[in-house]
Amino acid sequence: MGAYTPTNTPQPCPGVSSSWAVKGQALPPTPDSFLCDCMWKTLSCVPSSGLNGSDYGDLFGNICGASANACKGIAADTKTGTYGAFGMCNATQQLGYALDTYYRNAGSKNSNNKQAACDWKGQAVVVEADDKDLGTKCREALASASVSAPSPSGTSESAGVRRAEFPPEGETRIVVIVVLSLAWAACVGIAATLL
Repeated sequence: MGAYTPTNTPQPCPGVSSSWAVKGQALPPTPDSFLCDCMWKTLSCVPSSGLNGSDYGDLFGNICGASANACKGIAADTKTGTYGAFGMCNATQQLGYALDTYYRNAGSKNSNNKQAACDWKGQAVVVEADDKDLGTKCREALASASVSAPSPSGTSESAGVRRAEFPPEGETRIVVIVVLSLAWAACVGIAATLL
């Protein structure tokens, strides 16, 4: 059997439009459960163990509405190609990141109100961060994250995220962003294999 030589060329990926809101080749971070697990170990304010997943959207909306900075690390803006370093983590880890960032920032402004900054009507709890034995690999992974990542000392290490805000619509918007990102990745992947 003779060698197959394709004669067609791949179609270009669509530009940003009302039906395709993805900018260029910018894709969200590759899922990295190790990074997400490392980030989780540094948190001092996390979702309550009994919190129902259906309550996440409202809680995200409340936190991100109160402080857009608390959600930069999980934000995704496909129109500008801006993604938070922890946007690929699972919903519980993302919520923990937002809760903890809000808690740390609110607590640094008013130490009398720090405990209340991690309550959210009983939907979050203060825990002792499990970051004493993070190890070099975890510390390096967190240091390379391109957003304000909680450090074991409780301060934030900032490395810019351009403009990004987490939408108050909660998880519904996340699904749309993930689907668009996967569609874009498929488009780029198909084009690459046909070249």
